[in-house]
Amino acid sequence: MEIKPQLAQEIKLRIHSFLKEFDELGKRLPAKFNPSTEKWSPPTDPYFKVNFGAAFKEHRRQSRSGFVIRDIDSQVVGGLWNGY
Repeated sequence: MEIKPQLAQEIKLRIHSFLKEFDELGKRLPAKFNPSTEKWSPPTDPYFKVNFGAAFKEHRRQSRSGFVIRDIDSQVVGGLWNGY
């Protein structure tokens, strides 16, 4: 399955906007994280799976976040991260 460049760019911009909003929220709210024990599984055709993660260092007031997009074969088709 091939992603059209325009659609990929739109997805990237929307996710980037979401991550920016998430980072701002992380600066204002204390959060507790409970890691999941679920194992990752690939999406079903014709879908893609987007996984993201974030971290916040309170003493530095800095955050890091990113995402990865994978296809039905678990191959990375896109991603983005921002850091400290």
